[in-house]
Amino acid sequence: SQPSGTQPGPPRRGFITFSAAAVVILTLVISFVPLPFGKDNATEPPVAQAVTEQAEVAGGTVKLNYVPGGGTGTLTLNSVPAPAPGTAYQMWVRKGEEPAQSVGVMETEDVTPEMQAEVPDLRGAKEFMISLEPAGGSETPSSTTLVDFNLEG
Repeated sequence: SQPSGTQPGPPRRGFITFSAAAVVILTLVISFVPLPFGKDNATEPPVAQAVTEQAEVAGGTVKLNYVPGGGTGTLTLNSVPAPAPGTAYQMWVRKGEEPAQSVGVMETEDVTPEMQAEVPDLRGAKEFMISLEPAGGSETPSSTTLVDFNLEG
């Protein structure tokens, strides 16, 4: 405490030097220490690689590109002829021991020589099929299976 009536003197040179040194040291420490909110790439899970299944159908090629465990896939038809009038290609997905579920119908007018279609709902799928069905599709796959891909590896 200061006696009454006296003013405190200017800061001491040692205090200023200490403060400046502390700021420099703190800056150096912060710049070399990784902050906890930064991402550590070593702990991120690996990204699943896309898989392509392929089959020959009526002189053309059918490809299914998907990521195992992923939600959707891409179906590519190259030089696959359109189904005859009155018939359709129907896509099916089987999960577990459940019956195959329809994931889309391609009518005669939908199929072009070079085309792509999205295949929804592949998460957990064991099998992908394309069958030849009556126009409008069927409740269950017929015995005329054009493509049958095992998605379990």
